[in-house]
Amino acid sequence: MTTVMIVVALTAQPQPGDGSIPWTVSGVVAQAGVLLMMALRLRPRVGVEALVLSVLAGAACNPDDFVHPTTDTRFAVAVLVAAVVIGVALRGRQVARTELVVQEERTEQERSRRTLLEERNRIARELHDVVAHHMSVISIQAQVAPHLVEHPSDELRENLAGIRENAVGALTELRRVLGVLRSEDAVSAEARHSPQPTLDRLPELLDNGRGAGLRVTTELTGTPRPIPPGVDLSAFRIVQESLSNAMRHAPGTAVHVKIAYRPSCLAVRITNTAPDEPAPPPRDIGHGLLGMRERTAMLSGDFTNGNTPGGGYEVVAILPLEEPV
Repeated sequence: MTTVMIVVALTAQPQPGDGSIPWTVSGVVAQAGVLLMMALRLRPRVGVEALVLSVLAGAACNPDDFVHPTTDTRFAVAVLVAAVVIGVALRGRQVARTELVVQEERTEQERSRRTLLEERNRIARELHDVVAHHMSVISIQAQVAPHLVEHPSDELRENLAGIRENAVGALTELRRVLGVLRSEDAVSAEARHSPQPTLDRLPELLDNGRGAGLRVTTELTGTPRPIPPGVDLSAFRIVQESLSNAMRHAPGTAVHVKIAYRPSCLAVRITNTAPDEPAPPPRDIGHGLLGMRERTAMLSGDFTNGNTPGGGYEVVAILPLEEPV
């Protein structure tokens, strides 16, 4: 930077007594351009240091003109100072924008992570009730089994007593886990103790959707049969969340719910037609699609969602009925 200043000053070295400044017009422009580029690329301190060195280099090349500065000298120095100030201001603005973008990305990542954890906690709370029900059945069956045998042996009584003891212990630990999961939840006592919904309550759910203005139709293929409780609960929640999304984003549309019982899986497909008018943006963004995807992944199933050719929307979940080996 100083080398540029000296070269510019020496090439415009004035004759003694003519009172000219140590820069030509083109020299001032070149010097200001170099200072501006430095201020844009480097830290403000470096730009200020370069400005000071430039002025000192000019003074060294023509000290008389700086001892008795003219209007031209003051104007040249003002141009150099302005170049540095503008460069520092523009660089500071760009740095602030970059930091804002980075902060927004971090905030969005943290929000997504928090949303995922909240949804997983909600799923875990629901599955707790399913597991607790099975453990209660095991405990009761172990207690009743000795009375179903005419002359149970001591070994049988001891083994059944051990099964019941383990089941009761597991129930106790499950309650503790649920207490941790619900420690920050403001859930009513009625909601806490109510049974988890299954596909048996699907007609009630569809009637609620019709009452909210949706034209809901349903289709059932295959032979209904008992399915694992986790699959039953997840299928119900997927249909429930899909109807909620349709009411929120496409009110008044036609929704078709299809449940297919297949040999190795349960297929759930919910489609809705395109809305007649664009729906207003929701006040809050729920966890609907995220929850459906998490429930399907928990069961090692497949989940897809997206727009249909007619402008509607569809959700498809394939829920295996057996855990893959």
